[in-house]
Amino acid sequence: MAEEFPDVYRFSVSVFPSEDDDVVTSPYNAMLSCAALAEHADCVMPVENQALMDIVGSIGASRDRCDARSGSALTGVDGAVVGGRGGRPWDAMNGIAANLLLNLTAGARFDGALNVDINEVTTNLVPFPKMHFLLSAMSPATVSADKGKTVPVPRTMDQIFTEVFQRDRQLASVDPRHSTYLACALMMRGAVTVSDANRNVERLRKGLRMAHWVGDGFKVRY
Repeated sequence: MAEEFPDVYRFSVSVFPSEDDDVVTSPYNAMLSCAALAEHADCVMPVENQALMDIVGSIGASRDRCDARSGSALTGVDGAVVGGRGGRPWDAMNGIAANLLLNLTAGARFDGALNVDINEVTTNLVPFPKMHFLLSAMSPATVSADKGKTVPVPRTMDQIFTEVFQRDRQLASVDPRHSTYLACALMMRGAVTVSDANRNVERLRKGLRMAHWVGDGFKVRY
């Protein structure tokens, strides 16, 4: 592909196994895939199964607290309880990963004055060719309840911005606040105003550790 399409970035969203994965070859597959992605991809966005399970579990726990008085429980479309009881909630996990891809490619599929081309993700977030493994997060994160209906997760604008920098909303099991940011992109969909975005960027910037040469390394797209 690099020879046939030299001007097109090779973008990969790859699913990595959890520590207790029941497929014996998962560690080997992950290591071999990492070697190939480091060598041949221009941008990689890892999605980790353990992180997906943690996100689904936190959503289920939150909904369980809300529904405790009524005695109801939030379940996935396959009948597995979202909080993790009764086995891994594969449908809910796949739904979060699918929403990531839908949101990431929305700018290429719909018209908009400030839409972002997917190639711009690589242009703005990969400072050096070999440093192309990105960390992603999403807020609000939702799961599917019975009959395929999406469970609403009420959030204020400030809560949404805060959540995407929290550990329990990362799609890989890392804490971004304990590391240094080389760049950051905030891609938003829906009724978001420029003033809200700028206010929250300034509010959150103080708690993030940015590389000294990119103190203003935020890209905001709607």
